[in-house]
Amino acid sequence: MITIDNPRLAQLSTFLRCLDVGDQVIQGRAMLFSCVKRTADRKLATQIDRDLERSPHLLYNSPIGPMQSADTKTLLVNLISALNEGNPDYDFSTLSAESFQLCPDLNTVVNGINHNLAIVVERVRSGFIGEMWTVIWEAVSVQDVDVYQYVGPVEHHSAGHSGDQGLWSFDFFFHDRYQKRILYLTATIRGKMIRGLREWRDSDSERAMSDVAGYDSVASMSQSDKGDQLMEGEYEFQSDYSDDDMDVDY
Repeated sequence: MITIDNPRLAQLSTFLRCLDVGDQVIQGRAMLFSCVKRTADRKLATQIDRDLERSPHLLYNSPIGPMQSADTKTLLVNLISALNEGNPDYDFSTLSAESFQLCPDLNTVVNGINHNLAIVVERVRSGFIGEMWTVIWEAVSVQDVDVYQYVGPVEHHSAGHSGDQGLWSFDFFFHDRYQKRILYLTATIRGKMIRGLREWRDSDSERAMSDVAGYDSVASMSQSDKGDQLMEGEYEFQSDYSDDDMDVDY
């Protein structure tokens, strides 16, 4: 799998990389790959053959086609390689064909992507959806593409960083059979309120741990030290919280 330099796709990815639309943030990208085998792809193909030997039922029940076919095996290698190339911080090499599905209706895919993106992106850039599809169909041929979607475990999902699945996300692969290339389109959208609550919760947990440490420190004081500060029968309660700490900004 080799990345194809496409300036217009690069501009598209730059726009979607971290798009702030007020109460939500979109993170997306589009990448184009040539289905040329490299050493890593050959190793992956060998691994897939071994997996099929251990699970022969996958030869006939694959959602992307019969795995006894060399073409289907090559397709699986290309889909996994596209995920690996598009998400270098993750390793998808252990995925099976069951992590993907063929999307039989191109119009359904296009309409779904348009619905998810348009209601958000068009707020800040009118006409973006039309521009996006123009760039995509220049990179791959609409007449020659099969579309596949990643449907694997969320912990492997390219959009689900640190267990954060977002409000919605997708990973689509437009496989141009004639040009032997794959366009990988992925996006996720997260609400700022959800993110803010998570950051507040983490900060609050750290503060609580600090309070426990402070309490342990006070508890370890000797009786003679306490006697210097308090009269018999008196107790001192301290709090590190201020009124400002109780204000949560969503």
